[in-house]
Amino acid sequence: MQKNLLFFYIVLCLAVALPSVARAAAPMDTPIAIDSRQGIVAVVPKHSHSIKLFRIKDGSSITSLSNGEVEMRFGREMIAGYGPHVTSISFSPSGQRIVTSNSMGELILWDVPTGQSRVLLKERDAISVAIFSPKGNYIAVASRHQLTILDAETGKKLWTNEGQWRNVDISPDERLIAGWSSSVRVLEMATGQAVAKIPGGNGDVVFLDEYRLMVASSGDIRLESATTSGGEVQVFEARSGELLPNLGFTLDLDKMYNSLHAAVNKKDLFLGFEDGKGNFCIFDIRNVQPAKCLGTLGSRPYSFAFDSESQIWLSANNNERIDAWVSSSGDPIYSKTFTNSATIISLSLGVLYVISSFCLFRIARLRRYSNSWLALIPIANLFFLPKLAEKSSWLGFLLFLPIFNLLCLAYIGSALSRLLGRSPVLGYLLGIPIAGVFLLLYLAITPPVSPDRAGPNH
Repeated sequence: MQKNLLFFYIVLCLAVALPSVARAAAPMDTPIAIDSRQGIVAVVPKHSHSIKLFRIKDGSSITSLSNGEVEMRFGREMIAGYGPHVTSISFSPSGQRIVTSNSMGELILWDVPTGQSRVLLKERDAISVAIFSPKGNYIAVASRHQLTILDAETGKKLWTNEGQWRNVDISPDERLIAGWSSSVRVLEMATGQAVAKIPGGNGDVVFLDEYRLMVASSGDIRLESATTSGGEVQVFEARSGELLPNLGFTLDLDKMYNSLHAAVNKKDLFLGFEDGKGNFCIFDIRNVQPAKCLGTLGSRPYSFAFDSESQIWLSANNNERIDAWVSSSGDPIYSKTFTNSATIISLSLGVLYVISSFCLFRIARLRRYSNSWLALIPIANLFFLPKLAEKSSWLGFLLFLPIFNLLCLAYIGSALSRLLGRSPVLGYLLGIPIAGVFLLLYLAITPPVSPDRAGPNH
């Protein structure tokens, strides 16, 4: 009977945990940003909100920025199975500040020298992208329900535009902003007034300069009289929305990847993108011809960036790997992989919880409780634990309160340890995180040495 119950409990835990694990393993962009002035790259691991900073030229690590409060919220969302993630990261022109957006609708402003951060804006749903303007005067925030423009110094809302926005960019002179919302829309930066509307464009939207706008799209397009899944890059005059026919190209894309993401060398007008076959390639926009493919990228999806100072292309893939190439020769410089500790910690806590619950079940069996199965039920086992130590079940409510829960666990552990013939002092370990798990394991696998081992048979 006990073996059958153990098997049932393991199956139940797997059924609850697998959706969370699947979300943790789900492919998603790894946000990447460059501060060309200081030669620094910022990247955020999947399901984490800590920012890893390293040098562009050699990939050497500099430091990490982390907000403990936000990381705790990410951890709770991970355990609940929602798969939170950072959706974008952007340096200010000075390189002294960073903004990140996440799937929980938070816009967070970071001070790079001090590592301090604060939530600047809270939207009601996920933010798809947030960027500093080229001169650092504005922050543009695109979410599922509106585009919001903030004053970069004060954080004050200047204006909003309704719609599901993504892939926004701001012109170098800060007069125009463009992004995708059902179609590519161009607005006045100062007022939000509509300027132009361009059909299509579900990939990146990038200003090449003050006048020209590059729009990437993908889907079923017609190439050489045959319909195929592919991508298209076109260049438009930003204010009029007129197509510039001598610039742009089409390419084949793998059907698994439904939008074209790219980085642009605006000085030499080269576009860096994935060719649909897992290769990183660059394209000469000015001469409308392929330039070269630089290397294999690995697991999809990808994020790309270009550093104008060092002339280095960067890509980040779903397996949290950064690759760097020299722009002129295409020679690889380095490949850097970073570990996301958030997923490891979340899964480790889940394993410790399963071990603790089964240890409680084992101890209840040793004390001859007929309803020992309560130890395996989440929440219910918090009220069953004090009862197991012959204390009031109402103590279970204290386990939801910070600080009080540790004191309560120490008190319950001492009583339980005494009932099983161990030193009451040993039971205080239950109030110490991690150590409490080992105490329960010890009490569960060693036979009681006290006549008080038998609890009430109910």
